[in-house]
Amino acid sequence: MLKVISNLRKVVVIAICLAGSSVTMFAQDIIIMKDGNEIQAIVIEVGIDEVRYKRFDNQEGPDYLLRKLDIFMIRYENGSKDVFNTIVSLTPTPEVEQQLPVLKYTFGTQISPYGPEKSPFLAGFLSFLIPGAGQFYNGDVGAGFLHLGCNIIFNSIWMSSISTDYYGDVYIDEGKFLVGFTGALAINIISIVQATNGAKKVNTARGYRLGDNTYLKIQPAIIPQNNLLTGVDYAYGMNLSLSF
Repeated sequence: MLKVISNLRKVVVIAICLAGSSVTMFAQDIIIMKDGNEIQAIVIEVGIDEVRYKRFDNQEGPDYLLRKLDIFMIRYENGSKDVFNTIVSLTPTPEVEQQLPVLKYTFGTQISPYGPEKSPFLAGFLSFLIPGAGQFYNGDVGAGFLHLGCNIIFNSIWMSSISTDYYGDVYIDEGKFLVGFTGALAINIISIVQATNGAKKVNTARGYRLGDNTYLKIQPAIIPQNNLLTGVDYAYGMNLSLSF
């Protein structure tokens, strides 16, 4: 009988230890970032734009902050979850606007932080067709008139270098032709490059995120209910994105 009681005591002690370890195991919050990294934490506060937390392995240490834009989901120790499916507004808030760099067009006019994103490829292609057109597309009116005017002048020079006499013979002033043709070609190339860089500058001034390099990235994604056959609110998946 004493042996049975002793064995029961051992079972109870082991059960208590397992229960305690289980509580310790799950008494933490898991912050899942959009890049796939997981942070073991104790979440202190979920604010409008930021999440304040302490590291689970250093609960007496300093507080840490994370942007909600970078967080995919928080899985709390009680099993509940917060999923952050943030939609970024095209119009920057006053706080964000103060942090944006002050960039200007060619002749010093400040680029407005409000407006749509510009395509560097389209800007360059327009200037390829007509020098200055890409600058007009970007809103850089002064540079547009400059490139268009210079292109007209140089094209007029090389076209005027070709003449015909009374008998219909064609004569070419090689000096004028070389100056005009070379200048028109140079203006065309400069206009394409400046329009492409100008579109990137406009996007930077308006707060659109620009990738420094072309890359493929796999990150967590949320599948909404209208794309699911089941009755759940959402599901988790992976998203393949191309940045360039």
